[in-house]
Amino acid sequence: DRRKQVMQEEKRRGKRLFGGLMSTLSQTSNTSQQQKRRQEIERRQQDRMQKQMAEDDQRRSERLEKLRAVRMADQIVFEEQVMKKKHEKRLAMARFLRTRAEPAIFYLPWRTTAAQKDTIEDQMQQAKIANDKEAEQFKARRQRHIE
Repeated sequence: DRRKQVMQEEKRRGKRLFGGLMSTLSQTSNTSQQQKRRQEIERRQQDRMQKQMAEDDQRRSERLEKLRAVRMADQIVFEEQVMKKKHEKRLAMARFLRTRAEPAIFYLPWRTTAAQKDTIEDQMQQAKIANDKEAEQFKARRQRHIE
């Protein structure tokens, strides 16, 4: 009888140990499955974040490109206005005689001689030529910026 009890006790003990081992193993498998799920969720979040960052970078670059285009158009308009004012001033100053000393003084005598009239006409022609040349250069530069 004692032997039967000992054998039954050992069987119970074996079942307890084996059951404890099985429960520990099942818990670790549950834990590993939870870790796998967490890792999968984290991976999806990382993918989503990378995709979002790529989209943000693309939107930012598009916005910057549009801003550059607008600024370039504004710059062209500004440069054209500056050029026109410069041409007006150059033509206005060409109507006067200029001293050779520095700083130059622009003057117009009460009565001009033929030589002075020729000098003024030459200055006007040179100013017009310079203005035309500068206008052509500006057109070429503007065309490059447009393209």
